[in-house]
Amino acid sequence: MTETVQILLVEDTSTDERFIRELLSEAARVQFHVTSAASLRLATVHVRQQEIDAILVDLTLPDSTGIETFM
Repeated sequence: MTETVQILLVEDTSTDERFIRELLSEAARVQFHVTSAASLRLATVHVRQQEIDAILVDLTLPDSTGIETFM
C-alpha cells in the first residue's frame, strides 16, 4: 500500500511550484497530496482547515521573508 503524505507548499512563483510538484511526483513509495498557498496568510488558513503532515516554505514570500516567516 502506498502512503499518502499531505504537503502544504507555500510558494509564490508558479515555475518553482511546478518544479517542486514534479519532483514530488517522482517518489516511488510515497504519494504526496500537495496543497499550494502563494502567501503566508493563505498558508495559515490552510493549516487551520486541514491536516498537514509537512510544510515546504519559500523564504521570500510577498507577505513575509526569512526567519520572520517562522515567527
